[in-house]
Amino acid sequence: MRILFAAFLVFFALFAFAAAEENGAMERGTPLVDIKSSFFNEGFSSGHLQGFASDGKYLYLAYSVKIFKTDLGGKLVKTGEEYEKLHLGDCCFAGGKLYVAVTDHSKKKEDASYVYVFDADLNLERKIHLPEIPFAAGGMEYWNGNFYIVSGREAKDAKLHHVYQYTSDFKFVKRYSLPVWNTSFGIETICFNNGNFYLGCYGDSRGDNGFTMRVGPDFENPQKIDFNTALGMIAMKNAPDGSERFLVAEGINIRFHSMTRWLKKAMFMPVRFSGGRFVVEDDKIADFRGLK
Repeated sequence: MRILFAAFLVFFALFAFAAAEENGAMERGTPLVDIKSSFFNEGFSSGHLQGFASDGKYLYLAYSVKIFKTDLGGKLVKTGEEYEKLHLGDCCFAGGKLYVAVTDHSKKKEDASYVYVFDADLNLERKIHLPEIPFAAGGMEYWNGNFYIVSGREAKDAKLHHVYQYTSDFKFVKRYSLPVWNTSFGIETICFNNGNFYLGCYGDSRGDNGFTMRVGPDFENPQKIDFNTALGMIAMKNAPDGSERFLVAEGINIRFHSMTRWLKKAMFMPVRFSGGRFVVEDDKIADFRGLK
């Protein structure tokens, strides 16, 4: 009887774990990926990586002027149109569509924030103006029937960052405020995982001093974590111990020895959040970065 009861408890725990992951995927509107090893995307020369998303089968990389679609190992599948006068920010995938936070540099800054909606083949379907965001829609996430959009730093002396909540049909709901800390550019990326938002920020430059804010859905009492996720992160299936797992992008510049231009790549690495810090799961990358 005890053996049967113990077996029932194990089965129930596994069922609950699987159900929680399925519910998390439904809240996001897309399946969670489960990537074990680090990889590089195929090199691109248009802009620089601002964020990425996944539909569970492919990755969608938002460079600053163009979107690229790759498989889950970084191999190029399709290249989107180039937008010279736009700044494409972080993105999310929900309900079969790719949503990209956009700043239109051809307009006044108070009228420049948009969401561009693409299908899975990178065809532009809609442009949605966001008049509530006065400066630079920088990134976005979908969770529990709502979009959450982060903005760039609105002024050099600004004391607060802002996150804007919208319904699924982009009716404005609420603006949340967060401390600036030491970033010069505002919030770049946003990701929801296991009850918390993770917001990636550059530091006082675009170098290695970037950091992540971890905060609950009420956006109160954020925690600052010294780990750079400013180029993008997506939630993955949790670890067996329940730890949150992510795929995080890190920028790499590779210079051809016979050429003057830079080929811009990104390294994508599986990371888990455990014990209040991010831990890189790939031993080779962790040793290289001193983050194991």
